Amino acid sequence: MFAKEVLKWALRKTWFSEAEYHPAQADRPFLIRLDTTNRCNLACKKCFYPMYMQSPPDAHGMSVDDFRVLAGRLFPYAYGLQLSCSFEPLLHPQFGEILTETGRYGVPNVGLVTNGTLLDGERADAILSSQTIHDLSVSINSLDPATYANLHGRPGVERVRDNVERFLTARRTRNLPFPRVKINTVVMRSNLNELETLLDWAARIGADCVQFAHVEPFGPENDESVVTLPDRYNAVRERLVEQARTRRIETLTPPPLRPEFRDPERGGYRWPESEEKAPVPFSSEHPYPAHVPCICPWMTLVIDCRGNLYPCAPRTNRPPFANILRQEIPQALNSIRILRLRKALLRGQHRAVCAFCKPAGPYGDPMRRRVRHLNSTEESDSRVSRP
Repeated sequence: MFAKEVLKWALRKTWFSEAEYHPAQADRPFLIRLDTTNRCNLACKKCFYPMYMQSPPDAHGMSVDDFRVLAGRLFPYAYGLQLSCSFEPLLHPQFGEILTETGRYGVPNVGLVTNGTLLDGERADAILSSQTIHDLSVSINSLDPATYANLHGRPGVERVRDNVERFLTARRTRNLPFPRVKINTVVMRSNLNELETLLDWAARIGADCVQFAHVEPFGPENDESVVTLPDRYNAVRERLVEQARTRRIETLTPPPLRPEFRDPERGGYRWPESEEKAPVPFSSEHPYPAHVPCICPWMTLVIDCRGNLYPCAPRTNRPPFANILRQEIPQALNSIRILRLRKALLRGQHRAVCAFCKPAGPYGDPMRRRVRHLNSTEESDSRVSRP
């Protein structure tokens, strides 16, 4: 074991020296996506983990003690924290204690994604009372009971709708600034004609934002993708943008589908370089490399409920790169696997090492992503904000 550690140290200081990364807390460089459980109470049609509905074969929830260790090691480095990545965070039996621990670190942006089925009672009160969560995203793909049951794997849209409305009423009654409530909706063939109804409901109940995103993978092999219905999608999108402007609700929609987005090499669509928005410039002190095609191995920490660390969401079905509960920060962030990936990206070899990366929507090609600075804004015709 000692010889193995010495060899790793030697590799870090020689062959992988250019890929080492030792962040400073003052930079707060990390976006952390953390699951505290691996359970969900729905079985959404296009979920990456449909087998985990209700009782996964290895059901596990991160203990509060483990969460405290993880938070102490990572949260002082985070500018953004998402308290869910793939599963339902409100199923954690100590959800309130998790929120209390999170609030100790002053992370500037803390988000929570939920399906809304459990957004009531003590859980809803804990979110409102803690003022730890800045953005609450509720995933609802349809308000029609039949469509909802088909897309989410179970009936219950009435309960979700009532929970969201009561939550917003309670926030207004208490005159609280947080959390902002965002409705997340996946654009699919099954709900394409229902998106305007959903946007109208969100505006009427006082939600802060509605975000539409294409189903993944986005290519024609997905039977729910609208990639082969560009005219229908573009027409619906135009109506959504106008509706959002009229109803004065912030709305984010993927851009129109155009013929030039087609990318036969990747079997779907991608954002052409000529259409890309320039990355937000960073100061010279910013820790991320400026020339790599994807900075996830530097800035994104995807962590499962056992503390396993991944550099991006598409890799979570593969072996972990490190474990933040068993390793200190320098070792976990500079494991040999992570160093190997960073070195490949620094050398422009992303097409080989990231060939399996599937999210290829024209609004977010993973091979060209750039993180936006915490205080920056980016306006486009796909975003309509309240004046």
